[in-house]
Amino acid sequence: MMNMTEQRGVTFIGWCIILAIIAFFVLITLRLFPLYNEKFKVIAAMNSVASRPEMADAPSDEIRKYFLRTVEVGGSLTFNDRNIKELVKIEKPEEKGGSKLLNVNFEMRNKFFHDIEFVLVFDRSVPLKGSGEGG
Repeated sequence: MMNMTEQRGVTFIGWCIILAIIAFFVLITLRLFPLYNEKFKVIAAMNSVASRPEMADAPSDEIRKYFLRTVEVGGSLTFNDRNIKELVKIEKPEEKGGSKLLNVNFEMRNKFFHDIEFVLVFDRSVPLKGSGEGG
């Protein structure tokens, strides 16, 4: 005869709770991944533009065009020909001999559940190398 105080394992309800918790974290991961993936694509494109010495003395439109091409190769859907001027700014150096700054500022949303959304607010600047070096 079996003693009723022996451990018998996880019940069906216990397994349902465990699976619900796992499903919740998988859902969060699937909703957050596109936001972080976009962030890393934009950072890589910014670093690529900033590492090119000819970009330091290039006109703003050329810098934006190169950034747009670089980020499109990475598969980003946030940037296009219509919104590139408002999302990507080229800031002039404040002091003589300083570097131009490539500033990217955008907001991206991903729906989680009904009215709940995850929001990525991206605002980062990188100096364009070689700017103000006179050559």
